[in-house]
Amino acid sequence: MRLTKTRIYVLIVLLACAAYATWWWAEWYTVELDIGPETTVITGPLNPDGTVNYVAYINAQLSEGVTPENNAAIGLARAVGPTLFHEDVRERAFEIIGMVPPPEHDDYFELLDDRHELEFLEATRAPWSAEKLPAIADWLKINAKPLALIETATTRRHIYIPLVSLDDPPSAITIMVPGLTELSEAGKAFIARAMLKCAGQDLAGAWKDLLTARRLARLISQGGSLIEGLVGMAIEAEACSACRVVVAGHKASAAQLRTWGRELDALAPLTDIRKAMAAERFSFLDAVMMLYRAQSLAELDGDVSTMGAVWVDWNEVLRRGNAWYDRSQAASALRDIAERHARLKEMEHDLEKMRTEVSGGSVLDVIRTLTPPGRRRQVTETVTVHLLSVVYPSLTRIADNHDRVVMESEMLQVAAVLALHKAETGRFPAKPADLAPKYLKALPRDRFSGKALVYKREGKGCVVYSVGLNLTDDGGIDNRGDEDVDPDDEKDDIVIRFTR
Repeated sequence: MRLTKTRIYVLIVLLACAAYATWWWAEWYTVELDIGPETTVITGPLNPDGTVNYVAYINAQLSEGVTPENNAAIGLARAVGPTLFHEDVRERAFEIIGMVPPPEHDDYFELLDDRHELEFLEATRAPWSAEKLPAIADWLKINAKPLALIETATTRRHIYIPLVSLDDPPSAITIMVPGLTELSEAGKAFIARAMLKCAGQDLAGAWKDLLTARRLARLISQGGSLIEGLVGMAIEAEACSACRVVVAGHKASAAQLRTWGRELDALAPLTDIRKAMAAERFSFLDAVMMLYRAQSLAELDGDVSTMGAVWVDWNEVLRRGNAWYDRSQAASALRDIAERHARLKEMEHDLEKMRTEVSGGSVLDVIRTLTPPGRRRQVTETVTVHLLSVVYPSLTRIADNHDRVVMESEMLQVAAVLALHKAETGRFPAKPADLAPKYLKALPRDRFSGKALVYKREGKGCVVYSVGLNLTDDGGIDNRGDEDVDPDDEKDDIVIRFTR
């Protein structure tokens, strides 16, 4: 058969269409998941479908070296009851920690009625009497037994509260930690009771309760989730404030102050919140696992939910997510506050820019999506940005608050030494150097200024302070939270003041 020019053109077009269809199909097929350091970070354990079981990995890390004999969670469960775990996974969770589930009803810790929330806040901030806050006093009496169990539990240095998920396979983004409400309020109950004892001049009893609250904070912050780290940090912050009241506002004996100093030295550091923040990476990666298993984006919000999951390059989503979290961890670890703020603020700006770019592209971007590679890049980018927007936490305030709490904790040791100097000599030192070498080698460095803490005599008293997060010496003033203060005039020095 003779080939005419028309037939040749038709043949070329058909061959081009076949080549294009083959290319399209090759690009369209679902990308298989790569398991490795650059994508999933860890390589196991794996679920039956081949995806990574991050919950099992985190639990294995948390349970290392923990036994029923040294696990504080068992004592805490006896205090708060079976609600330490979600009812759907309760039996399995108690089996994991080697404990028979406690009975449904017993003398467990009771949460305070919400009507007394403001009274409770007042009770944790300053000494108070049962006559002034009778509801709080009665509530503490009701909880005497569970608080005693918690106090005993905090003498253990290890804790393993398994992270449980209602999903199958388990998912890190649906982890349930139901017992945190009771434990958080119990920590504040110890602080309130300490302030009650402080008003009655039972300084030893007050200090004992505050140490219990601080040990509980450390146990909770060892958990494998960011929320546990935040709860532990919140308890520690309130306990440190109450400790300042006891040390600087009351006359403890020299013997008491020496004992308190030794106890402060022996107290383990609060778990760095950045460790919990690093675990948030797994939440992002596990969210990708969920979408990959479902091969659907229907769980996501907005227009992205209607995009075809077959277009997603899951490995690229994982790689880009890891690069983002690497950048985040590096910025959060910076000790220079100003530089850390700048880096994290830059990340917030970049994330907002990426949101804008994926929400509406140029005409050229739209044309590019008509090809398989272009479409794949566009959907992959959109899914990555959407997941980061949902899962990625705001780290600036979290890192700042952690540094503030740690600074407050370090300053308590200085306060105890200053009070001891006064108890033994009848006066405060004229300058920090007078504390050496008997009481203290040197004042600790200010985490924010990088210099020594500021120390001044004020009449018969003295003041020691850090410049705080605003990096400005505000003269030993902290007016955060004052209703009459304009936010622009807020001063945030971290202050310990002795008036006599």
